[in-house]
Amino acid sequence: LSDWHYGAVCDSQWNFYDTDIAQERVKELTQKVQRYVLDFGITDLTVEINGDMIEGLINLGSKVASEESAVEQVVHVSQLLTQCIMSLKSYVQSLKVVTTLGNHGRLTTSKKEQFDERENFEMLIPEFLRLSLHHDIPMITSQGLDFVKYNIGDKTICLSHGHHDKINSAIENMARVYKIVPDEIHLGHYHHMSDVNESNIHIVVNGSLKGVDDYGLKATRSITAPSQNLIIYNADRTLVEIIVD
Repeated sequence: LSDWHYGAVCDSQWNFYDTDIAQERVKELTQKVQRYVLDFGITDLTVEINGDMIEGLINLGSKVASEESAVEQVVHVSQLLTQCIMSLKSYVQSLKVVTTLGNHGRLTTSKKEQFDERENFEMLIPEFLRLSLHHDIPMITSQGLDFVKYNIGDKTICLSHGHHDKINSAIENMARVYKIVPDEIHLGHYHHMSDVNESNIHIVVNGSLKGVDDYGLKATRSITAPSQNLIIYNADRTLVEIIVD
């Protein structure tokens, strides 16, 4: 899960998005994940929460085109995440949560003025989840960073929001930090799904729940449907781009 940008408002010929639409898309996403869990016989589920879950206030456009204050966004997206996670828990034998920080949650509009990565509204999301989720759901957090490492079975996964990492530098960056070469790297931030195989190291970019917005149209002319990734580690490794349009 990444790039929900909860609180944002988009209204164009390609996409309409507000908090009501966000809730509808999360409901659809959850139902589709439940179906895939049953269809593939998934027993163990890791829910990655990989940043930019709120729209925040990092630029003037975000401030103008937001339905809620940043604090309200954190509260309401945490409630939405809790509902999503708890509705999946009964479908699997084990479930854990892994979280990082995005860039939209920072407290200042200028990244140059950000003294510490932890000065970020999204630091509150795992704290809300700890209070809301069952005590038997383990949680791994990035401890105030935009990246974290964890394991799925014998696979080492590096999770990074992506505003400090690019597809062509992510392997080198994670190997430099952790002194190992990961099996996979999962990124957000770029709002379009991709799965790149570099010497059997997969660099996977997640889609966005928000979908196409004015920034994407102006900067990249990119029109992509809202989506989120589900990666199934079976004999063949299956990546599902779940469209929630």
